[in-house]
Amino acid sequence: MVERVYTRTPEVNRVLLVYSLVVPFPRDYCFKLEGHTPVAVSLEAYARWDMSTPFERKIVGKDQVGEVEVSTVFLGLNHQFFDGPPLVFETMVFGGLRGDYQKRYSTWVEAERGHAQVLAEVLALEAPAKEPEKPASEPADPSTKTRLERAGEE
Repeated sequence: MVERVYTRTPEVNRVLLVYSLVVPFPRDYCFKLEGHTPVAVSLEAYARWDMSTPFERKIVGKDQVGEVEVSTVFLGLNHQFFDGPPLVFETMVFGGLRGDYQKRYSTWVEAERGHAQVLAEVLALEAPAKEPEKPASEPADPSTKTRLERAGEE
């Protein structure tokens, strides 16, 4: 069996761009946030909203754990490529043992919960391993000395 490898040339990218301008996007492809609720809109409405909305309003959560970053944001474009609700929020981990991890969600609340869960996992993985604490040495109690120790003192 021969495996085909497809590469996208600049010409192909131009054709795809023109195609995307001519063929309408599916109805539930572009979203904007109204408060924390994603609302389906046209491509033009999404583009206007996206350009006029500060990025900070699209951030659900962003945390740094040492060199590792956990970020959850509103995407604006539906990343559900199969049957199911639109996936318009995404948590990603950059760096560390979970680097390049990603998970997508349909609602702001799911995204908040998912961010907290992933952050807890990263904290558990990235926290330096602590050695169990050793009890502090106490002065020797004469009544607990062995017979040999007491003989050495005489």
